[in-house]
Amino acid sequence: MKHIVDNLNKMPLRIKTLDLAGRVPGPDSIELLRVELYYDGEYGPLSGARVRYARDGVEQVEGFPIDLHKGAFVATVPIQEAGLEEELQKIGPEIARIVYEGLTDASIFYPETDGEPMAVSDLHRRILTRLLQVLDAHFAQKPEVYVSGDILMYYVEGDPRKSVAPDVLVSFGLGKKLRRTYLVWEEGKAPDFVMEFSSKNTYRNDLEDKMELYALLGIQDYFLYDAAGLYLPTPLMGFTLVDGAYVPISMGIEGGLHSSALNLDFHVDDTGLSIYDPISGEWLRTPAETAEARAETAEAEIERLRAELARFQAQDN
Repeated sequence: MKHIVDNLNKMPLRIKTLDLAGRVPGPDSIELLRVELYYDGEYGPLSGARVRYARDGVEQVEGFPIDLHKGAFVATVPIQEAGLEEELQKIGPEIARIVYEGLTDASIFYPETDGEPMAVSDLHRRILTRLLQVLDAHFAQKPEVYVSGDILMYYVEGDPRKSVAPDVLVSFGLGKKLRRTYLVWEEGKAPDFVMEFSSKNTYRNDLEDKMELYALLGIQDYFLYDAAGLYLPTPLMGFTLVDGAYVPISMGIEGGLHSSALNLDFHVDDTGLSIYDPISGEWLRTPAETAEARAETAEAEIERLRAELARFQAQDN
């Protein structure tokens, strides 16, 4: 939350206000007056704002910082009285609703982060990072393919509360431009492939709410991976969309799950996750792994040539 307060205190901002007087009852002795929304020239509207208030009829210098995306007052709010913060938090969602309804579509802001960590553990982070690098390298020569991970995807125009951040997504036909967020209505489509890395805190949501949402969005393939092997029925699960509903993907002869959207096979192995390309008959690598393999091949060739040269020299002698 601290970054929100820092933004409000340090950035050169423009202010837009929305009246709250009489619309939201405040705690005892507190009258909520207005919400001040902050904009900057580069990024537009920010999710951080301040709620201005009066105490015993006198407007106070300080305001209550609020994160409108979460509908919650920031923990660093200068509240002295016991119980006041709890009372304020109860009305945070109502204030956020009033703000969203009061803004025009052009003014709606879509935050770039939800404040959640990219990965729940070092193991998740390592496997996820490698997977994204592998997919990026595989589709590098296809300019219409967009690969990303942990980017906030908004799926209802005008409502920034309707968002999800897939661990991995691949979308065809969009291009590789750098994005801060994925706005489904602007892109014209949802991703074709999504993968979630399930954990103790997320696996139920991954198997229930997210599965339902991704099906409604028309995402063709939905894969789940459990790095710990503790929470999903199997460490790797895959589903493909058939008539608007997900059906399980059966494991192939070689033990992998085939994504028809990507035309790639996913396997669980000692590295965590590996991807096999059935067209080229090769395992996909990161750029660093490819460079290392080429260096090893070149070194082996040099050694072979040295040995052959030594053999010829011995024959001449």
